[in-house]
Amino acid sequence: MILKYRPTLIVMLALLVLSVAVSAATQTFKVGDRVVLRIKTVSGNISVTGWEKPDVKVDSVVVGDNVTPEVTQRDGEIVIREIHNNPGFFGSSGSVNFKIFAPAGAMVDGKSISGSVTLERLNGAVEFKTVSGELSLTAAAPSDVDLASVSGNVVCRLDKRYANSLAISNVSGDITLVLAGGGDAFCRLSTISGDLTVKQKMEESETKKGYGSEKVTGRLGQGSGKITLSTVSGDIVLR
Repeated sequence: MILKYRPTLIVMLALLVLSVAVSAATQTFKVGDRVVLRIKTVSGNISVTGWEKPDVKVDSVVVGDNVTPEVTQRDGEIVIREIHNNPGFFGSSGSVNFKIFAPAGAMVDGKSISGSVTLERLNGAVEFKTVSGELSLTAAAPSDVDLASVSGNVVCRLDKRYANSLAISNVSGDITLVLAGGGDAFCRLSTISGDLTVKQKMEESETKKGYGSEKVTGRLGQGSGKITLSTVSGDIVLR
């Protein structure tokens, strides 16, 4: 009996998948090396990858209804947004997944709520804030970095020696910073109730503990840059 109805079940499942509206679009913009990307989404996933072309390419994939991508160019900026239309009292809203390619020297300024964010091969300044989405940055040695989350984990890997300003903050999510090429920076790590793990050799290292909190300070190399990692209850790993 089960075999008899299996084809019907497969058809019903296929129709259910197709009932979720999915549409895709690609837009390309000619820009300079120092273009600014301003990104604002709610639940869509975001990836930004640096490349050598003087263009910004944005691939937008819409999943669901009552949501549209908006990509505009103005005054040296590319503005990328996820616009949610009014779905009505019983309606629901979908999401837009953005896959972005930009000059490696582009500056990135972004905000997201629950989508995952992946940033790669960027040399310019990066500032990105999320609420619950996972946030990761993998680059050689970008200029200033400012990453923040509330409950999503943040992972940052820098492949070359880092001597600029980097700040990562979180509330309940974890922070992992990998300095594969070492660093020249004064470091300050602090948590209220999480665990701190430092695997980089720091000079003038000092650890303070009290009532569950912990703070570690120290210097990497010449200490010309500044690294600040802080959480409330999340763990911090520096290696």
